[in-house]
Amino acid sequence: MLALYKKEILLIYSLAVIFLLTIYIVVFNIEGSEFANHWLILSVVTLIIVITQTISRLGLNRLDEKSPPYKILGWGNRATIFRGVLIAVLAGFLFKPWPEGLLIWLPGSIYFVASIIDRLDGYLARITQMQSQLGTELDTVYDAIGLLIAPLLAVSYGQLHWSYLLVSMAYYLFVLGIYMRKFRGLKVNKLSANISRRTIAGFQMGFVAVILLPIFRPPITQLAGIAFMLPLLFGFLIDWCIVRGSLVQGTGIALNLEYLKSIGKNVLLPGLRLIALVLVICLFNENVIQASFNTLIIILIATFMMVCGFAGRTGAAMLAILMGMLYQDQEPSLIVTTLLFIIIWIMMLGIGRFSLYKRDEDWVNRYDGK
Repeated sequence: MLALYKKEILLIYSLAVIFLLTIYIVVFNIEGSEFANHWLILSVVTLIIVITQTISRLGLNRLDEKSPPYKILGWGNRATIFRGVLIAVLAGFLFKPWPEGLLIWLPGSIYFVASIIDRLDGYLARITQMQSQLGTELDTVYDAIGLLIAPLLAVSYGQLHWSYLLVSMAYYLFVLGIYMRKFRGLKVNKLSANISRRTIAGFQMGFVAVILLPIFRPPITQLAGIAFMLPLLFGFLIDWCIVRGSLVQGTGIALNLEYLKSIGKNVLLPGLRLIALVLVICLFNENVIQASFNTLIIILIATFMMVCGFAGRTGAAMLAILMGMLYQDQEPSLIVTTLLFIIIWIMMLGIGRFSLYKRDEDWVNRYDGK
């Protein structure tokens, strides 16, 4: 299968090597030879892993098992492979302090671009009508590698609490669990497509990319990391129950799960919005928010959007950003911490029923290009 795509693979990874050498020269001139050589070794090792993972899956470059292979990789897969290259570039910064000068923006910028490509590659595959099993597989593999490297880097910079590494471990433990069940001859149920799984993973990438930029500082970033982490770990727990057969369609437990989803949409999420409103009022009453008049107006607008469900996810995101800016380098109170958790969960999970305008939620939960 490699022979079919040999020219494309050689071109892509030749450009990747040139890209790495260009960054090496920049890092060498700014940080010196020790830092640059360290960066190059880790980046090259990670790039080799990325190349190996890509080549071993080239036979999946087809729509499904019954379809013939595509004659070219397609723009969707090319974009996905470039994301893998960016993750390799990011790996070079591991086990070193945050770079100085303008280079301090490079790790976060690299992962931020990778996060955008993660949203874009599927869109490219769909509009060019070249969706493939290869793209799906590489997307999952690169997500796992990225969510291992980027959080580890953020923890080493002090931006995330070490517990966030559970996000990195979750995927590998999940895969190991499936392997062990197969090894023991136990049944492994297949997971169906789930847009919320993709959405929560996308939020993790975006969050880690943002805090790798020198904009927000702990302890607020560490608290935010825990808030982002919990829904993802809960999702892995539910998926594991499905895989091992504890949640099978048509059983009582599965029906209970659907009931819980309904409760979440109709009661829990609207309830979280009301609790957030109460907490914001408490902050104003206690004069905890120390901000300019313009910032206070933005907080009120964002709160209105979130509580009324008028582009509620956007309102929650605005509040999360403002809290990250207002509570840097200080220990947040219980009210601030609780509010931070709630608005992050609303941003990730949605606003539920009784909403005025849900266009932003529709955008988050859709596949672009369909």
